[in-house]
Amino acid sequence: MVLKKENSPSSVSSRRDVPSEAPTTTTTAAESSKAKKSRRRCKCFGLWRRKTKLVPLQKDERDKRTHQKPQESNETQVDDSQEPGHQEVWLGSFMDIVRCHHSVDVLHKLQVLLSFKDIISVHAQEFQDISQKDAHEFLTSVLDQMRDLTPLLSETAAMLGLTYNCPVREHLVFKMQNTRMCNSCGFSSMTFEDFTHLSLNLLPGASVQEMLEEYLTETELEYRCDCGASTSWQQYRFVTLPRVLILHVKRFHFTPLLHLVKLCHPILLFRELMLTSSQANVWYTLVSVISHLGPGGNAGHYISDGVHPEVDVFDPADRWLSYNDSIVTETTGATVFKKCMKTAYILFYQRQVVELRITGTSRKFPSSEEFIRRDSEAGARPSCSSSSSSSSSSSHTAQAASHGFAGRL
Repeated sequence: MVLKKENSPSSVSSRRDVPSEAPTTTTTAAESSKAKKSRRRCKCFGLWRRKTKLVPLQKDERDKRTHQKPQESNETQVDDSQEPGHQEVWLGSFMDIVRCHHSVDVLHKLQVLLSFKDIISVHAQEFQDISQKDAHEFLTSVLDQMRDLTPLLSETAAMLGLTYNCPVREHLVFKMQNTRMCNSCGFSSMTFEDFTHLSLNLLPGASVQEMLEEYLTETELEYRCDCGASTSWQQYRFVTLPRVLILHVKRFHFTPLLHLVKLCHPILLFRELMLTSSQANVWYTLVSVISHLGPGGNAGHYISDGVHPEVDVFDPADRWLSYNDSIVTETTGATVFKKCMKTAYILFYQRQVVELRITGTSRKFPSSEEFIRRDSEAGARPSCSSSSSSSSSSSHTAQAASHGFAGRL
């Protein structure tokens, strides 16, 4: 929009000059301050107010009036998340969540969670508004920002004569080997990457074990080698295994018309999961499930189900809790595995202390029922008792990650 001024063009460059024919008026301090504020507001929109008429300022004149040189500013943008004090605020807000965990004040809990979300959004701006967000993306942002606290907390611990271990690296991070080989000349390259979770393709009717095995199979990809070939194959394999394994099921995808669609195909949820690394075969137990309720990806609701915190994962009563916002109800693992077949979105598996070393021979791994029976007959295993604190810490990490981030984001 172009606003024209009846005055001559020369008046545009001398707008602060008072015309000789203008009457002399007396202005109070309050009126003068109000006028200055009005002029500053007009400057923000590239306008200058004079006698209730708005005239667009030329770019060079705006720069002159705001005492800035156009296109010559070398000032770097400061990331709010890296400003001194932001990490302390982040940590304090997270500890507020821990402290109010057993509180019965629902309103206070809501305020604490919203405050934490606002702090997360300083670095992850997609969470600044109140619209529906993705739980997997939010969990990833929280874990990444928690890892960024390591230098600060390590320095603080050192001053106290202590050692800080990042809980994300201690319980969730694992290393994978990515091997890529050319289909023509056979040239191969190998890289190692750290992960906090894996995202699995949804295979209708398949179990989580089968979807994980599909992730680890060889896949062909377009990759131009120096020999001129355009295709290669790559394969991932575990090098190290975490104490708590997070698996994300890809239930949402974009159509060719960029419409976000939810896949409601059922998957099979079993209590046990077997993983193989370069050192051992390890047994994992499903301890928590985050589910997305709703027909589409642009709306819906998140709930969380998890093993009862007061019982062991091998509890014969199979006691679980279902978290739906502020409503907590008792349920069983068998019920959760059945009801979440079409809604399971994020799965948390806890590593068990019993593992089978790779010896080149095939052995059947015991089921949870067999493990319980053996323990009841022979007593507690020494390896379990010596690692009880580590196992308990891993379980609490999985429960906190699952229950803390479920619900409407």
